[in-house]
Amino acid sequence: MSDSARFKLLIGGTLLATLDVTIGERDFSMRTHTRHAFAVLAFAPFCDAADVFKCKDGDVVVYQERPCSPNDAGETIKLKPPKEITREEKVAFAAASGKIMIGSTAAQVRAAWGPPTDINRSVGTYGVREQWVYDRGTNPTQYVYLEDGVVASWQN
Repeated sequence: MSDSARFKLLIGGTLLATLDVTIGERDFSMRTHTRHAFAVLAFAPFCDAADVFKCKDGDVVVYQERPCSPNDAGETIKLKPPKEITREEKVAFAAASGKIMIGSTAAQVRAAWGPPTDINRSVGTYGVREQWVYDRGTNPTQYVYLEDGVVASWQN
């Protein structure tokens, strides 16, 4: 025995995504059919707190920005505005994505780009400054400059 349901995401009357969910005795599967998903992702950071309406269209659950029809009991879902992403979260996300940015730690640079080909270090009253050299063969050599273990700049 298995149960299945279909969910739809509508904005401005446009179908953005459909999610088919099937729950069996021993398994769970989901299939998505996405349209215009880039629009949702592009405008998501600009969205403020809002209401979303969960309505039923026959056996299909539909999420939309307009209230349900009068003969549909529906449900109102209150959405909270997205939280601000901290600088530390941005730096950690960059490292996980194979990128570095000002403020990345030495460990995050290694996680993102791997070990450097060479490290040039100078120590003084100002602290420790390092130039990490990445010679990747076919690509131009890249340099990462760290001050006290934190990325201050880079060049390629």
